[in-house]
Amino acid sequence: MIVLVSTGSISANIEKFAEDTGVLLQEKRELAEQVRARWTPTAIYVNAEGRIASHPAAGDTAIRELVEKLRAEDLTKEHLYFANSNGHETPVKIGEKLPEFSKPDLNGETITQETFKGKDSLVLFFSMTCPHCVKMINEIKEWNLNKGADEPDLVVFSDGDPEEHKTLDLKAPIVLDEGYKLSGEIGMMGTPSGIVVNGNGEIITETGVGAPNIWALIGKKRPS
Repeated sequence: MIVLVSTGSISANIEKFAEDTGVLLQEKRELAEQVRARWTPTAIYVNAEGRIASHPAAGDTAIRELVEKLRAEDLTKEHLYFANSNGHETPVKIGEKLPEFSKPDLNGETITQETFKGKDSLVLFFSMTCPHCVKMINEIKEWNLNKGADEPDLVVFSDGDPEEHKTLDLKAPIVLDEGYKLSGEIGMMGTPSGIVVNGNGEIITETGVGAPNIWALIGKKRPS
């Protein structure tokens, strides 16, 4: 199925695309901005679960390449993702299982790869010395306290002074990962950044860097 997203008046779009063509109209560029479609035309692949499963393909050549990849691939394959490749991107970790590990959180509870079994989790990579992280933490706390039962659990990986982290009063495990060694293995790209891990302990998203992209991982706009 192809879904066209456009702007402008209904009449102008009917004239352009024909009356029986399904077109979603944005008021401005609200959907385009959420999926990082900065230019037109841009295409993305959304899988049967409603999750974005490709990098944005900008321009007619890139769109044709994405369509050819879709035609050649088994779209029922688990963790299928179409990444752009210019030789410089960090490899996508989607579909990889978390490595075996065992670390205590601030409350002395042992956190392992088994902690993530049974439900999706948002893994947040955080630093007390990062002003963007500190600015984001109140948003995270509010979401974590009020989120629905079907929303992901929260697990935070950070580094530094345990007592300083306790002042955050965050109702979620905070694991102090010295030197971010484990964090780097599972997708950390600076702070704040994050990934989503599914109930099988598998990474199911790219790394979201910065607050807007972290919220986008779980299908939410950044709180205003």
